[in-house]
Amino acid sequence: MTDIEIIGDRQELFKRMKISELDFKDLCNSLDAWKMKSEDLFYCASVLELQLKNELKSISIDSKVTASIDRISSTYMLLIGYSFELLIKTIYVSRNLQPVFDHNLFLQINRLNIVISDAEKHLLGRLTDVIYWEGRYPTPKKIDYFKEKRNVIVLSHDLVIIHDLYERLRAQIL
Repeated sequence: MTDIEIIGDRQELFKRMKISELDFKDLCNSLDAWKMKSEDLFYCASVLELQLKNELKSISIDSKVTASIDRISSTYMLLIGYSFELLIKTIYVSRNLQPVFDHNLFLQINRLNIVISDAEKHLLGRLTDVIYWEGRYPTPKKIDYFKEKRNVIVLSHDLVIIHDLYERLRAQIL
């Protein structure tokens, strides 16, 4: 067998290998595991974000929303929503608190007493809807969750709020 050449950050790779060897209980309480999974999802969303930005530029030119913006936005928001959910749970773990296993991002942040703006609350509400159903299914499980107006399309100002809030929440990890 030939030697495998490690390309990139050795420390990051070794950290990932160490996490992969943890048992269930240790993994549940591993700050690195929760944080890394959040960052992985955020990274994958950023790959989609590049294409989304290109599509958004075309909107400003001809004022038309394309099918690909809808397609990309839905998946982007789902990954961002999951990323925020894991980041918030990372904060719980860092504070030695039991994570709240609920997809409602605003309630999770509220329980941590983290102050957020109205725009951030609105974003978290949209992301919660995307996590519950809009990013995964054509309809919600219950008609009560169905809304006439969907929240999936991402606009340029959303990207700023997403990145700013993500960094502010990362700073909350102890």
